[in-house]
Amino acid sequence: MEFAPNNRVLSGELIVFQNEMIEIFKQMIGHSTHPLSSQAPTSQAPLIKVKPKYVISVILEFLRTLLENQIPQQPSQQTLLVKYILVTKDTQMLHSLLQYHVLADSLELARILVTLGSRETMTDEESHYEPAYQLGLDMLKKLKSNEEVVYALLQEGLVMRALDYGVEAEAKGLKTSLFLQHVERLKTEGLRIKADFVLRRIKDLKRADEARRLEPGFKALLIDE
Repeated sequence: MEFAPNNRVLSGELIVFQNEMIEIFKQMIGHSTHPLSSQAPTSQAPLIKVKPKYVISVILEFLRTLLENQIPQQPSQQTLLVKYILVTKDTQMLHSLLQYHVLADSLELARILVTLGSRETMTDEESHYEPAYQLGLDMLKKLKSNEEVVYALLQEGLVMRALDYGVEAEAKGLKTSLFLQHVERLKTEGLRIKADFVLRRIKDLKRADEARRLEPGFKALLIDE
């Protein structure tokens, strides 16, 4: 029971916080036929396992009420739902939720999608979904988070694509050191010609920054730290 500021009981109303709901959703998923591997096993298994469609429908109904009441979704809820959908292998559902904006575009969700589709999660069969990487990139572009797009490309080793996108999108304040780390990695892998090509590109861009430094409102594409 929740009390109003004037100490009166709010008759007929129940206030539930989103962080409380996510714990309920986690319990439902743990008792489903497709629990997440990251969840600790329950001490007493339920007599009947809940079907994934039911779990997803409950979570979606909760998200629908948030949308109707213009309440922002917590990133943790979206993360949980996306991971559970991937566990159930219902990738068409994931695409539909993104297409119809049931899952709200956000920086946090975009990062999650990029991670789920990245090379670093390839060994995780439960949550890895390669197309999620492009879905995450597209969301970052819609949010005009150009620096995040550059770093997402860089994380996958796509150094030249990252630099080219940074120039095209007029990104600002990219850390030169991160690009130089990839140059050194290319040298270590024996790809010296490619490493030298990337290094020349970085130097050209830094010279272009220097030539524009006195322009009003100028912000450099690449910065040293």
